[in-house]
Amino acid sequence: MFIFSLVSQLQFTLRLLSCLVVYVGLVQTSFAVDALKFGVSISTKAQREAFYTLARQFERENPGTAIDFTALTSEVYKDKFATFLTDQSYDVLYWHAGQRLFEYVEQGKIADLDEIWQQANLDHVFDRSVIENVKVLQHYYGLPISYYQLGFYYNKPLFKQLNLQEPTTWPEFLALCAQLKAQNIPPIFIGSASNWPATAWFDYLNLRINGHVFQQQLASGSVSFDDVRVKKVLEVWAEPINSGYFIADHKDLD
Repeated sequence: MFIFSLVSQLQFTLRLLSCLVVYVGLVQTSFAVDALKFGVSISTKAQREAFYTLARQFERENPGTAIDFTALTSEVYKDKFATFLTDQSYDVLYWHAGQRLFEYVEQGKIADLDEIWQQANLDHVFDRSVIENVKVLQHYYGLPISYYQLGFYYNKPLFKQLNLQEPTTWPEFLALCAQLKAQNIPPIFIGSASNWPATAWFDYLNLRINGHVFQQQLASGSVSFDDVRVKKVLEVWAEPINSGYFIADHKDLD
């Protein structure tokens, strides 16, 4: 599930909200078109099929209007997104909510969606914490279409075999990692060939340690990363890193 945006022909804080990531897009309604070109990021075959199913349904309900998709994998899409905004060849684009969206709004590259929000009364559809990640300067610049959680998966048979319990606190988590490492089992698997799985650790710890408001201030640039509160997050994060709890070859893995 994703969301789209129609980019302005004249001219889009968090990657995490608690453990929520909202995907957004933008629409411009000031001109009529016979064909709409969409740019979307996909991770699975099922996502691609969902996009195309919705497109064909829209075409059946709106004869004479065609939907043309460009579907790219996540990292390729992120690399090309800025170009998509400037080459004016796309009408609707998928993108991330929060500061990643607002930086393009500040550059004047995104059309607002105020009319759509007002006509559909969307303020009563979405939670305030979602709205504030697509709304800036009293204007709406995205339509939320999905979110996902960040968390851990663990090996239940292994836990049963070693008589381990799910940790419920940070000290318990570190103690569990120490037990696994002592038995030559790498405690934490992560792929950091793309940066976001690693930066998600920072976001999550910062939210837990310093709270949502500080995370927003940091993401927007109103608070410096030299702040002593950021240092505290890095010190906590360094515990599992310096203890060797992450797999050694994580930089080679997606």
